[in-house]
Amino acid sequence: MMSRANAFQSWVAFTRALESEFGPSPYEVPRSNLFKLTQTGYVQDYYAQFTALANRVQGVTTEALLDCFVGGLKPDIRRDVIAQSPTTLLRSVSLAKLYEEKYLPRPRTYYPHPQTKTQSPNTSLPLTQSLKSSNLPPLLSSPTPLTTMTNQRNTNIKKMTSAEMQLRREKGLCFTCDEKFSPTHRCSNKQYMLL
Repeated sequence: MMSRANAFQSWVAFTRALESEFGPSPYEVPRSNLFKLTQTGYVQDYYAQFTALANRVQGVTTEALLDCFVGGLKPDIRRDVIAQSPTTLLRSVSLAKLYEEKYLPRPRTYYPHPQTKTQSPNTSLPLTQSLKSSNLPPLLSSPTPLTTMTNQRNTNIKKMTSAEMQLRREKGLCFTCDEKFSPTHRCSNKQYMLL
């Protein structure tokens, strides 16, 4: 860029030296690249590429830049943006970002349903015949008689009258066992009760 002996005499010379050192190649054609640019990723990335090229192009109207930007969008997004008829580049960019969210795939939460195999009855036979001829075990077991269950429960339950309960309270006895009751009391004869 410069040697120690050749100092820059003006700002113009300095800026030209900077442009030649760090600027784009004079053989690049930013206008052609701008018109060929299409969205391949997110709208934000496309807009960054678009503005980088648009800033290097001269003599293009704002309407042409707007058409160029909208024309390079992905087809689904482009269709929705055109339907809104944006008049500025910033409006079309914000619409494109909005519609991009609409088309982005959303992660789905998957709740697997248990797979159960059921055999459908033979539809050509009447329902009673298909049920009788089926070799399948019954879906539900036979219900147990209610009287046997209540008899079993009644043998384990100790019923007290209100007078007996009052007597135990006065003596300070536990309702379940015959030991002295305290807040930290634990019955020695533990039984698990089912409801």
